[in-house]
Amino acid sequence: MKSTGFMGNDPVPVAVLDTNVIFPLYCRDVLLWFAHFNLFVPKWSTQIFDEWIRVMTNRGLTPETISRQIALFEGAFPEAHVQQYEHLIANLTLRDPKDRHVVAAAIISNAKYIVTHNLRDFTPPELEPLGLKALPPDDFLSELTSRNQRVALQAFAEMVAAKKKPALSAAEVLNRISRNGLPKTASLLKSCVNS
Repeated sequence: MKSTGFMGNDPVPVAVLDTNVIFPLYCRDVLLWFAHFNLFVPKWSTQIFDEWIRVMTNRGLTPETISRQIALFEGAFPEAHVQQYEHLIANLTLRDPKDRHVVAAAIISNAKYIVTHNLRDFTPPELEPLGLKALPPDDFLSELTSRNQRVALQAFAEMVAAKKKPALSAAEVLNRISRNGLPKTASLLKSCVNS
């Protein structure tokens, strides 16, 4: 598989998860299960969750459901919440100033990656001088899978086992992962399952 551009040989890379990768259900599930199995260290900020709350509210989730989901995020990854990054925002230059808080959170948490669907606003000329790289979730997750297939398969198996309402087979989950923007990751996991 062609490398997607991971930097260095970090055994456990640190990555800030942009809002747009934590509201699609299957993308979020794979990211969080991979993080649970220590394939990477997730980071996020209050501003990222504020954006997520707006999206979820617009999609009809109740405040109670939103609060419950945030509590699950925070309970599962208590070290993921980045704080005291705000002082960096004003000095950052990005195509879209509204994205500066994501870069500031990455800098303060010593992340090397921003996982986002929004590559247009996180360009290499802006990020490389800061030691950062933006990757779409499919590239990020497929690279993690390639680097550690055994653990990625364990994470995937647990994700499948957790699907109870309704219960889904591994093939059904792979199909949904593929249809939800992670075709390379689904293909790699399928090949690992079948090998």
